[in-house]
Amino acid sequence: MIKIDNLSFFPNNLKTLRKLNLLSQSELSKLLGISRSSLSFYESGESEPTLNVLIKISKFFNVSLDYLIFKKIDSKFLANLISYDSLKKQNLDTLEKLDLLDILKNKKYYISKEQEIHKTIDLNSIINSIKKIW
Repeated sequence: MIKIDNLSFFPNNLKTLRKLNLLSQSELSKLLGISRSSLSFYESGESEPTLNVLIKISKFFNVSLDYLIFKKIDSKFLANLISYDSLKKQNLDTLEKLDLLDILKNKKYYISKEQEIHKTIDLNSIINSIKKIW
């Protein structure tokens, strides 16, 4: 574990990035491969992530470790990340830009559908177990 300066913006930045991407703690923790409680502790500043987890978070949100830890990330900063210029630098044509925006808008929908599938699978195994008992 690395020690982050007490003046770090990391807890607030993590929470801001998660909320602006319309993700719950459960959804983000699943995508990062960490527990929801760990994510909660990171957001509250009660615990500090390992370097590997910091790297996962920075890659997921496409922000540098420097910004993630030491600079305040606000809506103006994030607007610049998703601006036309950043998309232009990636040499995306207009249709690809629209596809990218659609993917970003629908990511929460797909995560919820995946969770429903897992609930259905769990429900089916419970029903089968009950049938065996009867």
